[in-house]
Amino acid sequence: MDLLARTRFFVLGAVLALLISMAPFRLMGLTAEMFMLRPGNTHNAATTAHYWDVQDLSTRLNRLGWRIIYATPITMDGDRVYGITVFDEHVIAIDSGLAWDARYAVLAHEGGHTHQPFWVDKAQGDCYAEAVATLVAQDGIREHARYLADNRWTCLGVFLAEWPSIYNTAATLRD
Repeated sequence: MDLLARTRFFVLGAVLALLISMAPFRLMGLTAEMFMLRPGNTHNAATTAHYWDVQDLSTRLNRLGWRIIYATPITMDGDRVYGITVFDEHVIAIDSGLAWDARYAVLAHEGGHTHQPFWVDKAQGDCYAEAVATLVAQDGIREHARYLADNRWTCLGVFLAEWPSIYNTAATLRD
């Protein structure tokens, strides 16, 4: 192992140790998985077990002042996306072609955006929102980690800086 690789390994180990000492378990698992996976397309669940969870989460977001719409296709910057949060209109749009379990994960992600810190850019906002979705949807960590793997270092910074807020947002959306 060359010096650069050993240095990276040491830094990653130190950062993960810091995160382990500070952050709760599920966020640590997401972080570890994010660093182990290669970036790639996420695979959406095609089942309907979360139908009522979608209804409950939609109601919570409505009470927080957000309108939920279902449409297809949804695009952002010319690319098709599963969901989008339009802040100035307080609207969350979810792809109506998704199965209920996938809708739940996407709605949890977009719900995370509604509470993200004001200082984040797009990549940081996605890190924050996907961490919230991991906690809310409780549908496993792998696909959430795969989604974040392109921005793992950015996400690590967001997780370290905002983990209490991430957990608070997840609790707001779940309770």
